Amino acid sequence: MASGESTGNLHLNVLGVLVAVIICAGTLYSQREHIYFKEVFYVSRLKALQNRIYRKLKSIKQQAEKDDVDALITLSFYYASLKFVYLLDDNTLTLNQVDSDFLAIKQQIQVRGLNVDERDFKVEMLEGL
Repeated sequence: MASGESTGNLHLNVLGVLVAVIICAGTLYSQREHIYFKEVFYVSRLKALQNRIYRKLKSIKQQAEKDDVDALITLSFYYASLKFVYLLDDNTLTLNQVDSDFLAIKQQIQVRGLNVDERDFKVEMLEGL
């Protein structure tokens, strides 16, 4: 066989890669409830939720300026969860900005005399914002 010629095993290589991907994905999926992966799975879901909120952040902030309770709850949750994830990731560069944004929302809630807490957040609130 001359150098550079195909060996004709491309289909076997592709099949091997697909089988490996399926086995790895299945293993990780079946282990997601294991104690070792529980925290990793939680943080990945939290980051996905933060991404959903971030995509609507401009609209949420506009609603919060109008003292919309759901928007204030959502922003409170968003900044509290960002702070949590940034501390886990040891991301101290933007932590000060998150703290100041979180404090501004807390002050707005306090000035308005509202009873709002980040623990009141429900994913369904995003639909109305």
